[in-house]
Amino acid sequence: MRNLEHPGAVMREWWLEGADPAEAADRLGVDPGALQRVRDGRCGISPELAARLEAGGWSTGSYWLRLQAAYDLDQLREDDAASAAA
Repeated sequence: MRNLEHPGAVMREWWLEGADPAEAADRLGVDPGALQRVRDGRCGISPELAARLEAGGWSTGSYWLRLQAAYDLDQLREDDAASAAA
């Protein structure tokens, strides 16, 4: 299994390059707590957030949705494998 990282890990890497999370949330027009939950891997990237990330200059909405879809599929496969092994 590949064990893909949550898309929030990409956000953390980018923020380590100088973007402030609260400033990013304000710039994107989203709740800082919601953005923090994505960043921490506690929730996924919605189409709305993907569009806002694109509008904010953080790659394309399609990029973020592909990251999220790949992560979700990977998690599903891990869960299925764990269930089959049990």
